[in-house]
Amino acid sequence: MKKLVIFLSLFFLVLGGSINAQKGHYKSGKGSSHKGGKYKNASTNNHYKKRK
Repeated sequence: MKKLVIFLSLFFLVLGGSINAQKGHYKSGKGSSHKGGKYKNASTNNHYKKRK
């Protein structure tokens, strides 16, 4: 029983880490996080474009 609890806790710990990486807040995540969290776009003077 203890092995099952340990296995499930490790499983959800790893699963939670991979979900957070997709949100863009961590390295290798989506968005600007793979650039070190810096957004750079010379055509907009480093500002995000507003969506219509």
